Amino acid sequence: MGRGKHKYRESTKYGYDLGPSRKKIAIETSSTTENASDDAGAEESGLRIHVPKTKYAIAFGYLGSNYHGYQMQCGSNTPVETIEGRLMDALVAVGCIHESHRNLLGKLQLSKASRTDKGVHAACTYVGGRFELSNFSDGEPSLSREEALAAKLNELLPKDIRCYRVLRVTRGFCARSMCSKRTYEYMIPRSLLTKKYILDDDFKREKFKELTEIIESNMASKEPISVTRQGTSDGYNASLEEREMDLELLQEILKDYSGSHDFRNFTPRQKTAENTTQRFIHEIKVEKRCMSEGAEEVVSIVITGQSFLYNQIRKMISLAYEVYLGTAPRNSVKFALHKKRSLQTAIAPAEGLFLHHPYFEAYNKRCNPPQTPMIDFEDIQAMVEDFKIRQIYPTILKSFDSDIWDIWLSRIARNPFYLENHGLSVSGEGIYDNDGEGTTL
Repeated sequence: MGRGKHKYRESTKYGYDLGPSRKKIAIETSSTTENASDDAGAEESGLRIHVPKTKYAIAFGYLGSNYHGYQMQCGSNTPVETIEGRLMDALVAVGCIHESHRNLLGKLQLSKASRTDKGVHAACTYVGGRFELSNFSDGEPSLSREEALAAKLNELLPKDIRCYRVLRVTRGFCARSMCSKRTYEYMIPRSLLTKKYILDDDFKREKFKELTEIIESNMASKEPISVTRQGTSDGYNASLEEREMDLELLQEILKDYSGSHDFRNFTPRQKTAENTTQRFIHEIKVEKRCMSEGAEEVVSIVITGQSFLYNQIRKMISLAYEVYLGTAPRNSVKFALHKKRSLQTAIAPAEGLFLHHPYFEAYNKRCNPPQTPMIDFEDIQAMVEDFKIRQIYPTILKSFDSDIWDIWLSRIARNPFYLENHGLSVSGEGIYDNDGEGTTL
């Protein structure tokens, strides 16, 4: 308990500085203003500010393009816009959180189902916490307090952040630990799947064969295997040719990720405990999709897993694509899913990725409807689909018209997996740290 308090004192000390550029949202209801004045007076006189006792979950979606990720930046010298910062502004403005509690996340027992990186969207996610809803009267004929709060948040939040639902949850609810699994979706242009890499000289064929033989002969090995850096492969001429799109092949490659594996090679190197990079992938599906009339057909890769590491999905997509393209041997995915093997893996663009929604299956067995209803995605699915169609899909489609995807393909072709890993050595010592190297995309 003392450790947790110390953590949040540190957060207050360094501050979640939202900066002078942050526009404070004006509250319009007189009752909220009066309550805020009373609380401010109580704070000045040394009285303890009331902390709400009832816990709620807020379901919402957002477009990540204009934000520096979901989480507020603690101790940053340059204030940046984050999804969490905007949400806190709105909750303070409507009186759900007192201003003095803005940075005391532990006191409010705030929790989140997911944390997305800069530029990544969320069609649906959840935040839980102890919020004050007494300002929202049940007097309106058609709205409950929870519905009134959701409506008010949508008035105050920017259009690229939408609240779907507010619901009361049990006192022990934690959006992170009670989230049983999460589904992400990655959209990739169809044009990238009609390309094939050509081994058009003896050097390339020799290096590809060498790596293939190392992988095949060491698939069952428990010895450490790592890359001995032999310089960058950047500058090799790359040859690509057209091919028919083969979604069955892509699906077959992606299935190698299913199950429980060590994803150490799919997140930036860091000093971690042995089991922290172990993750479970429930299902991966590949689908064709036309997101709007007359638009280019795209391919959707839907991944459901218990939880994900930083950059894990983007690196999973990139290696699977290299196998599909022909710049990585067929069993590269299976080979990379081992805690004692250290490989160089590229990263796919953030622009194609979004969180679809989290699941709360374990919580739904504990809750007590109707006082604490189940968290059921079907209840808000229509609103989520509308947000995807109106905001997320058009933004991803717009990225397809930029040079982001051509740059990614060009980097893979110049720095293919089989050349980036041609220095593999069995019984290698230690783990190679590729942070900051030019070959990490």
